[in-house]
Amino acid sequence: MPVPLSVFTIENVAKWLMDARRLSGVTAMALDSIYGTGYLESRLTEACQAAEGLHRRCFAQTRRIPADDAKDLRQKIKEIAKPEHRSAITDLLAALGDPSLRMRLTELIGATDGALSDLVPEEDQWAKSVKDARNQLAHQLFGDSNDVENATTEDRPDFRRMMYLTQSTAFCALAYLLRRCGVSGEALRFGFQRMPGFREMVAYAADQTGDT
Repeated sequence: MPVPLSVFTIENVAKWLMDARRLSGVTAMALDSIYGTGYLESRLTEACQAAEGLHRRCFAQTRRIPADDAKDLRQKIKEIAKPEHRSAITDLLAALGDPSLRMRLTELIGATDGALSDLVPEEDQWAKSVKDARNQLAHQLFGDSNDVENATTEDRPDFRRMMYLTQSTAFCALAYLLRRCGVSGEALRFGFQRMPGFREMVAYAADQTGDT
């Protein structure tokens, strides 16, 4: 854990155990994306899954388009589409109006009481970067081509950047879980600074902020 056990009260521990049960595999995914030994790409995907799962379970799902309006839009689009295209359109628009991953990450880190202010100095830009990296892994090859024979690694994020995005997303999920248990943002911020490799990630974030 990123904070000394002395910080935890019986109530904190009880809440952690209760949440671990209620949140299904989300707690395990958050921890594994930090402490696991799998491939970095897998850990980034897992960290994003943990963050999205937490947001879906713990936050009000503020829609970008109200549900009734989204339903009407879907119906109108299907009405003007060719019959053979309607099934594809139904699948494509199923999540119309749902919060984006970027929105979920921004709300999640905003609820960590400043625990990651050193690691993530620009929250909206960070959320966009995580979203872009996850989407490249999940939906397309790095570079401009989806043809595996002609794919390029020129646009692939470097290892340090991938590590930063993975760790920061995982710490975001973990910080929110611990905040739910009642651990203060100040205690988390202090505890994170003592974790191996955390200061290096903070230095990387500071370098990137200075370059923008």
